Amino acid sequence: MDGEFNGNKARKLEYFLHAGLGGIKRVVSYGSSQSNAMYSLSVFAKMKGLEFHYVVSNLSTNLAANSIGNFKFALENGMKIYIEKDRRARARALAYELAGLKEGEIYGDDALNLMDGSGRNGSNLSKFNERLGFAGTNLSAKNVPNSQAKIAPNLQNLGRENLNKFDEQAELADVNSTECISHKNSNFEKFADQTSSNLPDAQDCFIGDSLFINEGVWQPQAEAGFISQASQIERWAEAEGKGGDIFLPSGTGTSAAFLAKHVKFDVFTCPCVGDADYLKSEIEALTPNSKARILPPPKKYHFGDLKPELYQIWREVCEQTGIEFELIYDPVGFLTMMANLGAFKNEILYIHQGGALGNISQKLRYERKFKEMR
Repeated sequence: MDGEFNGNKARKLEYFLHAGLGGIKRVVSYGSSQSNAMYSLSVFAKMKGLEFHYVVSNLSTNLAANSIGNFKFALENGMKIYIEKDRRARARALAYELAGLKEGEIYGDDALNLMDGSGRNGSNLSKFNERLGFAGTNLSAKNVPNSQAKIAPNLQNLGRENLNKFDEQAELADVNSTECISHKNSNFEKFADQTSSNLPDAQDCFIGDSLFINEGVWQPQAEAGFISQASQIERWAEAEGKGGDIFLPSGTGTSAAFLAKHVKFDVFTCPCVGDADYLKSEIEALTPNSKARILPPPKKYHFGDLKPELYQIWREVCEQTGIEFELIYDPVGFLTMMANLGAFKNEILYIHQGGALGNISQKLRYERKFKEMR
């Protein structure tokens, strides 16, 4: 995976990238307004010739007036943006609405089964099905709140083709933030015996002709990309005569959970969204009894925090390596890794998070807050 479709979010979408999606007309998702997943989904949808509908909880007035970074490029890829406080509920309801389905309505036969590759341009995913056991997925519909939103007037400069009106006025927030939405209380249905992953009924991804993707691509189908990544790492290690411990920072923990499941090396991670308990609950929901080891950051950082030490370590590592790292997850990862060196028994293989396109907006936020960092 290279070019504009890269990073761990692209890994999470590998299953769908290789799937035939005949009958699917759109992707519907939700998250923050500078999300790496948002941009990756916009690229994916464009590649597949699908519409992309995306719900945010808020949109800063500054970003609305001057779109940059992931948000700007996602809009250019055709993203249609919606604003609603309960972004997940709105996105779920939107997937039903756009598919012409009502709450609780079952799926049509031709929209039901992507998993065996039939009816989706003939694409065969048996190589993944055997490993992931997706054939047993329960795709029954669930009740979804039908909340509605309205785009504020000062967003008109984004282009009306990308804006969609609803009934209620959404409030614009000056601070762009992401909530930690825990799935630990969801009702889980087990897949077939080939996999230990659990899929919450409320997160079935095929809703008629809509493909519904959770925030951060937190879902079992993401496992496919990390099967291939684990294989690539092991081939590289064998060719180079190296072993080691693997480290990568986490949001929902999807990457760490599935990589730890399939690679023979120890996998370490740290929370960048929420705390260690939140991260553990997310990982355990996907892979019970996960081997991924969670390390504590040296201090608690709220997601997207502007802290001088985060910018400083990011700049130092980029200068020393000649590699541009991502500016939200990676700095927390670097500081956590250095604060927990005693936990590692071998040479450390750090997994780059991709998503450097989002650095454009994050760097500007740092420069506005800390003038000396220009």
